[in-house]
Amino acid sequence: MGAHARTVRTDRRRHLSSLYDHQRGDLHRAALGIFGVFLPLATVLFPVPAETSALKFSLLLAACAFLIIGLGLPISMRLSAMLVGGKRMRETLVPAAGDDVLASKVSWQINRVMLIMCGLLVPGILLFIAYDIQAGPIITALKWLAIVLMAVSTMTGVARQRKS
Repeated sequence: MGAHARTVRTDRRRHLSSLYDHQRGDLHRAALGIFGVFLPLATVLFPVPAETSALKFSLLLAACAFLIIGLGLPISMRLSAMLVGGKRMRETLVPAAGDDVLASKVSWQINRVMLIMCGLLVPGILLFIAYDIQAGPIITALKWLAIVLMAVSTMTGVARQRKS
C-alpha cells in the first residue's frame, strides 16, 4: 500500500471518528435540552405534579422538542460541520452548482419533520395515553387529518421539486 493510500485511509478514519464524536455531542445536547430546559420548566410550571393537566404537560414537552429539534438540530449541524471539517478542509471546498437548492431541501425536511412531530405526534400520543382515549371516531378523524397533512406535505414537496 502506498503512502498516499495510507494517508487517505488515516484521514478517513479521523474524519469518521470526529463525526462519531459530534453525533454523540448531539445526543448530549438533546439530553441537556431535556435536563436544562424541560425539567426546570416543568418543575416551575407544575409544582404539584399530581395536579398537572395532561394537555399542559404535553404542550410543554412538544415545545421543548421544538426547541431541541427545530432550533437545536440545525445549529448543531452547522457547528459540527465547521468543527469536523477543519480549516484545511474548508479551504479546499468550493461551492458546487445546486448547493443552495440542496441546503434548502434539507432545511425544509427538518422543518417538516419537526412540525409533524412536535405539532401532532408528541402531543397526540401523550394525550391519547393520558386520557386513555379508546379507538373510535376520534382515531378515525385523526387518521384522516394525518392523511391530509401528509398529502399536503407531499404536494408541497413535489411543487418545490418542480421549481428547482
